[in-house]
Amino acid sequence: MDSDHADTTVDDEYSVTIPPTVRSELDLEPGDRLEWTVTDGRLVANVVRERFIAFDEFDPDEETDGDALETDGS
Repeated sequence: MDSDHADTTVDDEYSVTIPPTVRSELDLEPGDRLEWTVTDGRLVANVVRERFIAFDEFDPDEETDGDALETDGS
């Protein structure tokens, strides 16, 4: 994205909208965090990845009828 240029405006609440081309290039999703740094008068934003997808393909055990906890009755 080095050759691309995208502008955005700071609103009255100091919020900005990240342009679609930037969101796409960085694979940003709602909930992603940005870490802001000012270096030599330049604003740098780094993406902080904290996505948890461990149970994306989880299928409950049919024998337990979807219950997450089994007990032996004792």
